[in-house]
Amino acid sequence: MYNNINPMQNSAVTYENKRLEKKELRKLGTLAGAALMLFIAFQLLSVLFLVITGLKDEYYYDRNITYSIGTLISIFSIFVPFFLIWICLKDKKRACLNFGKPYDSKLMLYAVPIGMMICMIGNFVTNYISLFFENAFGIVFESPDLQTPTSPLGMMAFFLQVAFVPALVEEFAIRGVVMMPLRKYGNAFAIVVSALIFGLMHGNIIQATFAFIVGLGLGYLAITTGSMWTGVIIHFFNNLFSCVITLLYDYTSETQVNIVYYICVIVFFASGIVCTALFIQRANKKQIPIRFKKPAVLNKPAARFGAYIINIPMIIAIIYLIYSTSQYVSRV
Repeated sequence: MYNNINPMQNSAVTYENKRLEKKELRKLGTLAGAALMLFIAFQLLSVLFLVITGLKDEYYYDRNITYSIGTLISIFSIFVPFFLIWICLKDKKRACLNFGKPYDSKLMLYAVPIGMMICMIGNFVTNYISLFFENAFGIVFESPDLQTPTSPLGMMAFFLQVAFVPALVEEFAIRGVVMMPLRKYGNAFAIVVSALIFGLMHGNIIQATFAFIVGLGLGYLAITTGSMWTGVIIHFFNNLFSCVITLLYDYTSETQVNIVYYICVIVFFASGIVCTALFIQRANKKQIPIRFKKPAVLNKPAARFGAYIINIPMIIAIIYLIYSTSQYVSRV
């Protein structure tokens, strides 16, 4: 019995399918790069607006006004660009708005302490890397300090900009617009790429490293629980924790704040470890997969990554973001 399949035809079909995969990834990468370029442009426009309107000094020096204006800038420079790109995704728009109910409410409940534990791991890894480069090479990584406001309205704006707005806006942009359309090409691939972009957008190595590590965890937990609300909640609680610790440094002694901080870290780790066991048990009971299957794609990870990254908007955006990040690097 003869096999009627022509090996050359089969090879040609495989090649064409690989090409189509790369073409689709290149399109998604171009849109993501365009979103990053708009993000950069809108930030520069915001600075220009502050200069023209005479609000620059108030924004940089008045703590009570900083976060009110900053909240608007965050929405304008992050939400608007990615919302515009979301519109361009057409048939993939629905996948980006995975803000429905999770697969299981208890699974989502267990995911939150796990996420907070990952955030603490991100803090320790970031601090270790910073100390290593400083001690070994005399290179200091810096990041903007949070300046706490003094008025009640300023305090409300502080929590709004640092905790509430980023949790919603950044999760929509990164885990939604960037990550969700990429899941077709592998969940792990989608998580890593979105975490890299999440890190780059933070503008300095300290926050970028932390954001990358946390981005991996948020992406995984959002996918395994079936809802991006998981990432929003974890993101909110982590930033809220940072706000509270920052405020405590203004009103109590450093020793007392350190005691509170490390007690919280111990609680986060203990609850995270327990909830990890409960998470696995619950997922198995409900037959919810927590391990990613090999994606039904033809291109290898390196080829997928290259197709997504190598486009003009993405390259320009990455070069600029690396440049802006380098401004927070100095020598002892």
